[in-house]
Amino acid sequence: EGKQTNARAEMSAVYAAIAAAPREGNLLVVSDSANTISVLQNYEKMSNREKRRLQNRDLVKSIMEERKHIEGEV
Repeated sequence: EGKQTNARAEMSAVYAAIAAAPREGNLLVVSDSANTISVLQNYEKMSNREKRRLQNRDLVKSIMEERKHIEGEV
């Protein structure tokens, strides 16, 4: 949906990893992208206004939705 950037590629990789992961157990996703880590760790604490302004918001929302399907900790 959005312009192809390194940040979008990083988010796409995280989404693909979570979507392909088994649904039971814990899942550790490793990234060297400070932006990706920060956004995903702080998403729940963000205001709706902050969420609307996020770069790659569509991917972030998809990742957060996929996380709900993992029984363990992500």
